[in-house]
Amino acid sequence: MITLGLSEIISKWKGENYFNWKTSCFRNPTTGGFCWLNLLGTALYSLIMISISCCVYFTFRCALYADINQGILTSIFGLSSLISAVLAYFMFGDRLKKYHVSICDNL
Repeated sequence: MITLGLSEIISKWKGENYFNWKTSCFRNPTTGGFCWLNLLGTALYSLIMISISCCVYFTFRCALYADINQGILTSIFGLSSLISAVLAYFMFGDRLKKYHVSICDNL
């Protein structure tokens, strides 16, 4: 079964190609060639997200063995963005803006 995103469906409906090299994030705008740095960044981000998912999986697995409520762990993961904001305030003097709070709320 092939699943399509909304933008892919709209592109197919209009008869356009979904992937466009001129607007691709992997295209270097100055040379027009392939930007390997963006591919490296995408690969590293993917690796970080997979490792975070593995850590969450092992955390829940160990919590199951230790008879700890998984809801507590979910709350700790949910508060991690707020904890990071508090640490950034005390370590670097950063202040939260309204859009920062809305982004943390959406995570």
